[in-house]
Amino acid sequence: MLKPCLVALALLFAASAQAEIYRCETAKGKVEFSDAPCAKGAAASAVNVRANTLSSAESREATLRTENDQLRDKLAAQAAASVPAARTPADAQADLASSPSCKQAKREHEVSASSIKPNKAQLAALASAMRAACGLREPDRIVNKTTVNVDTGPRAVAPAR
Repeated sequence: MLKPCLVALALLFAASAQAEIYRCETAKGKVEFSDAPCAKGAAASAVNVRANTLSSAESREATLRTENDQLRDKLAAQAAASVPAARTPADAQADLASSPSCKQAKREHEVSASSIKPNKAQLAALASAMRAACGLREPDRIVNKTTVNVDTGPRAVAPAR
């Protein structure tokens, strides 16, 4: 008994939701929209009302998914178009050589090297820091630890006794 009453009540509300909308234009030219018929002396016309297509959750979700997919495609296209060319080591070296840290390290090395009594250990440390800041290799160091005996000529050998 309760189910038929609920169905009838739902149909009643659905029918009332389909109310007509009127567009009324007054004698002064003012346009009004109303759910009641226009007053006498006003030009009246019925307005076609379309159902809201985004009112259902499913259609809204589908619309949002479609929009999201379009935005992802657009973002992927932009990312593919803006891939920079691979940098060569020479390009990276040029950037390091003109960097402010490289210029500062060069200046500190020059100041220390031109001092009256340069400290060799400090000068070597500053030179190493300058090369690192400018992206330069440390020079190869060759340490020669061989000893050479210099023979100055024939020696007089004492006779054996």
